[in-house]
Amino acid sequence: MALPKFFERRVESRKMLTGLMPGRLLAQGNGGIIECKPVDISHRGLGIVSAVLLKKGTKLTLQTHNQEIHFAVLWSKPDFGKRDLFRYGLEAEQEDLDLEALFSETGCLR
Repeated sequence: MALPKFFERRVESRKMLTGLMPGRLLAQGNGGIIECKPVDISHRGLGIVSAVLLKKGTKLTLQTHNQEIHFAVLWSKPDFGKRDLFRYGLEAEQEDLDLEALFSETGCLR
């Protein structure tokens, strides 16, 4: 029996990360730190895993040593059967930003 083909919905290819974040990820509004592990990245997208429950549309800010990058949560799902962890897809709101370059410069890209 043939397996169904996997349909890739991503518009851009993803690169794997080391698991390190080049700054703090904060919830906009209350400024609380979001404890998470970055998983993969594209030009404007960031995949993270966290125990924090975030709703679609939640606004987040990545504070690095010299800039702030604003994100919106595009999607979420349970993380591959791991208890109490969720996988999130974030999109940078700045269109002229290259996230891959930022993560590469800071040693966070594999």
